[in-house]
Amino acid sequence: MKNNNNNFSPVAVYENAKRPLSLRERGCLLSLRERTLCNELIWLENQGKSGIYKWINIINGKTYIGSAVDLGVRLRSYSYESYLNRHTDMAICRALLKYGYENLRVENLKYCSSEKLMEWEQFFFDLYKPEYNILKTAGSSLGYKHSEESRVKISAAMTGAPPSLSLFFRPLKKWERGRLIKGTPKSEQHKAAISAALTGNNNGNNQPNAQEIIVTDLELGTKNTYPTIRAAARALNLRQSSISNYLASNNQTSFKKRYIFTTI
Repeated sequence: MKNNNNNFSPVAVYENAKRPLSLRERGCLLSLRERTLCNELIWLENQGKSGIYKWINIINGKTYIGSAVDLGVRLRSYSYESYLNRHTDMAICRALLKYGYENLRVENLKYCSSEKLMEWEQFFFDLYKPEYNILKTAGSSLGYKHSEESRVKISAAMTGAPPSLSLFFRPLKKWERGRLIKGTPKSEQHKAAISAALTGNNNGNNQPNAQEIIVTDLELGTKNTYPTIRAAARALNLRQSSISNYLASNNQTSFKKRYIFTTI
């Protein structure tokens, strides 16, 4: 893949997110190079396709690079102001709210397999150096600075293990730690949880019915594997029973229009 900005042409260009399609456009617009960004057209052209897209602010030239396992779902979500208001931590969402849909356009840069998403996303990061992207490494959390507590919680969510008690007892000395644990009345379940946390023996391996699960996030374009359903529920802030019921029903649609759960 050569890094040549001038010679690269997007697969499709969509402009003016709020203008609806006319009856004439429904029949002929699919063959045009310059297209209107609207829910119907985005869905028709991109449903089920994975790839890389780029937002461009036509006022200041700033850009945003994103990837998705389903471009139809992802690009259509940007047309809802409710989605933008829920994600104001993202610079591109703030830009859409500030400048309006008419002042930004989106380009489909590349259709590719989901396995190649991170590779192509990094390629376009290096090519365009997008200003609206906080993270500069595709598919990772590099660029974010987390506190020690945040790192422990993230690690716990990904592995299924509860945060180590050492996180909460860090200011205490060893003898203080022991006195605190011994001096507090606890149920047998609580004692077992503390023992598991201190020994690290709570990663799902001691659960005979533990089942690995793959979570595909249609909104973020990511796919993660968790050792147990419980670990996935913790990471996504969902009820474990909700995921279990979804899997048991063999549902063919996405959960909350965002997640797809599959077992290994």
